[in-house]
This record gives sequence, C-alpha cells and structure tokens, in this order.
Amino acid sequence: MVARHNIQLYDYLRREYAGEPVTVILDRRHGERREREEATASERRQADRRRQLRVDEAIRTRGFAVVPEIIGGA
Repeated sequence: MVARHNIQLYDYLRREYAGEPVTVILDRRHGERREREEATASERRQADRRRQLRVDEAIRTRGFAVVPEIIGGA
C-alpha cells in the first residue's frame, strides 16, 4: 500500500512486481473511519485496529506499508 502522494513509487512498484503474486495498492483513504459491513467479535476488532494503526503509521513515516493479504477478510 503506497501513500497517495507518492505516485512515482506506486508506478515503480507496479512495474517492478508485474507478473508476481503481489498487489500494489494506492492508498485512497482521507483519514475517515471506514465502516465494516458485518459485526465482528471484540477481539477481532481490537486486532484489526492495532494492525490498522501500524499500517497508518508506516504510510505516514515511510510513504508505504507492506500488508499481508487477508483471505476471506475485509
């Protein structure tokens, strides 16, 4: 996931990983809270929030974050 202001890095990574099992995503969020369609257990919500905070921090400080794919997840 690449910060929206870092289009050059996004383009570079898309070219570099073309044909690989990697998805490069441009972060289009504006900081608003995203809502989930389904209700989840409290433990899962807490884990999701911690993961989201780490991703947000990495995007702010480095301009990108490496996020594992969550199969069957949000």
